[in-house]
Amino acid sequence: MVSNKLATTMHFGVASFLLIGFCISAVAANPESTAREREIAAEHFVAQKVQLWQDRLNLKDWDIRFQLVRTDKLEPKTLGNINWDADVKVAKISVLSTYDYKLPYRAMLDDMEFTVVHEMVHLQLASLPRSDASRRVEEHAVNELAAALLKLAKH
Repeated sequence: MVSNKLATTMHFGVASFLLIGFCISAVAANPESTAREREIAAEHFVAQKVQLWQDRLNLKDWDIRFQLVRTDKLEPKTLGNINWDADVKVAKISVLSTYDYKLPYRAMLDDMEFTVVHEMVHLQLASLPRSDASRRVEEHAVNELAAALLKLAKH
């Protein structure tokens, strides 16, 4: 027997998935869609991916928020970042806005999902000691782990 809460959650999840799929299809099918419509569809897509990967990476006890940001809000040559407070388990992920992407729509969404996974892997590693010297090695490891997780998720 499925509880009412679980059934409601499942219905909400299915409805969200269908809405996101519709938004992606509508934007991809209409090259003349406005930049704002692309941004709204991407926000829905990223929200769904944050929830999905938060569950998959067992970060359910964290309050993880996200925002789409313009290039000037990120470090040079980056597509996102994460800031967290481990004491209260709150994190905020910034993902490059659709306004600043040069990729085709589907490739852009895939890249946004990679950014979400990448930043959440950083969150999983937050308890490890960090230094300026280890930063480059950590970035490489996080990139490899994020790519592997996404590859496994697609199979």
